[in-house]
Amino acid sequence: MEYGEAVSRDVFHLSECYRSSNSLQKYDYYEIRHFVKHFGEDYGFYFDGRSQTDSVGLKKDFKSITQRDVIIDTMRRNEKPLTKPEIANLLKSKSLNHAGFYLDEMINSGTVVQVDRMLYTLPELAYANIDLNKYIGGINKLLQKYNKPVEPSIFRNELNYMFSSSYSKYFYASIARLYSKKEGWFRKYNLYSLKEIPFQSLYAVLESVCNPSISINENIDVIQRHIAIDRSSADRALRNWHHQIS
Repeated sequence: MEYGEAVSRDVFHLSECYRSSNSLQKYDYYEIRHFVKHFGEDYGFYFDGRSQTDSVGLKKDFKSITQRDVIIDTMRRNEKPLTKPEIANLLKSKSLNHAGFYLDEMINSGTVVQVDRMLYTLPELAYANIDLNKYIGGINKLLQKYNKPVEPSIFRNELNYMFSSSYSKYFYASIARLYSKKEGWFRKYNLYSLKEIPFQSLYAVLESVCNPSISINENIDVIQRHIAIDRSSADRALRNWHHQIS
């Protein structure tokens, strides 16, 4: 009851409540689940364990919440972005693979954005303190400037300088990805352009144009003839590629 009052909701996920309570955590989660499921109605709790959600409602015949609902609501109530392990901990399975599945699905739908390496939040929180149109316009100018596929390291370097900011390339990639369809930008995984992109991804660029027998620096020069990417990002991608093919 305390948890329901604290979150001001009539429906919540049992695991949310469990994690927030030191007294409940003295017992195994499935013990708590058993008592809520079989005896909760005597105390005004209604349980629905379908679809792996373990929803608890304070009114009968409530609409069950999904695992996606739990992730979104937790993000909304947190000031800071969540890591994938934190998101996995919200799920009944606690699985990183399941967390990755939900994140991929929600990022593709535009519900969630990745703002840094392994950090995720809602778009309205990620962009709350910026002039979003300014950054969208900045990305568009860079796509015009380079007139070839652009990797987000370029957005980071040039827009951080242009706007005196310090955002990660993941942050800029999240804006580009979220608004690519609306702005008419082409996207192939982590590459963006104002015209069709002949590569499926950065890795596909390396596969197509790089030569393992020449130096890293020579290969970077080759890559930069085909796409806009900073040298450090190209170097890192090349070393990973060499490791995979060796």
